[in-house]
Amino acid sequence: MSKKKKNSNYKHIDPTATPKEKPADKKKALKIGLGIAAALLLALVIGITAYLMGGYEATDDAKFAMLEDEWLSVDDQEGQLVFTPTQATLNETTKELTTGFIFYPGANVDHHAYAPLMSELSRQGILCVIVDMPLDHAFLDIDAADDILEDYPDIQHWYIGGHSLGGSMAAEYVADHTDRFEGLVLLASYSTKDLSDTDLKVATLYGDRDKILNMDNYEKNLKNLPEGYIEDVIEGGNHANFGSYGEQDGDGPAGVSTYVQCKVTSEKILELMGII
Repeated sequence: MSKKKKNSNYKHIDPTATPKEKPADKKKALKIGLGIAAALLLALVIGITAYLMGGYEATDDAKFAMLEDEWLSVDDQEGQLVFTPTQATLNETTKELTTGFIFYPGANVDHHAYAPLMSELSRQGILCVIVDMPLDHAFLDIDAADDILEDYPDIQHWYIGGHSLGGSMAAEYVADHTDRFEGLVLLASYSTKDLSDTDLKVATLYGDRDKILNMDNYEKNLKNLPEGYIEDVIEGGNHANFGSYGEQDGDGPAGVSTYVQCKVTSEKILELMGII
């Protein structure tokens, strides 16, 4: 008996096989995937922007500290806020303007908020420059001090410092420019750069009610400071009161006013500079 020929148009179908995607299905899946990726990227950008833009504004007390008088002139210019002692102040203090202090603000804080502290220092014969950081974050312009050093060539004794993140960024900057500075001021901050072999004079201060400063990191990084550094714990002080921008989320309640904390801080800075 002859065998039947198989129909050449017949194809065996494996019921366990995965159906092949049609080109249209692949395009649709790719489009959905790209849409999800774009949405996630947009959410990330919005989140980062909200964080960078959602800062703390300077209080009315800070704005009051920017008022000029016979002892002090204030120049609120693009990129920086400058406090310059008048000749009347110099006649009562150092006789001439030879000392300058560059200050990097804390993250998300309006640079004007540090006017009370800078006003106190400038009235003792010190040129004080607060940097207006991009989006209020010092890590976006660590080298901001470069321009200030060039703008004031007559200053003989330079110091740099900052609050919180600003302090750490100031420490990072001075680590590469130790030949230009005599000292560093860290307010509720610490240096991750090793400065232990430098001749820098360093003052590190924080409040005993500060709940934002990471004390484990603070203690761990003290080894990076040169011998003889000044450390002071301000009784009743907290994180936010180094500036004047109100309460900061997560911070402890202060037991002293912003004025008192700034006054104590300015005295320690002046001690570091050898002015008192």
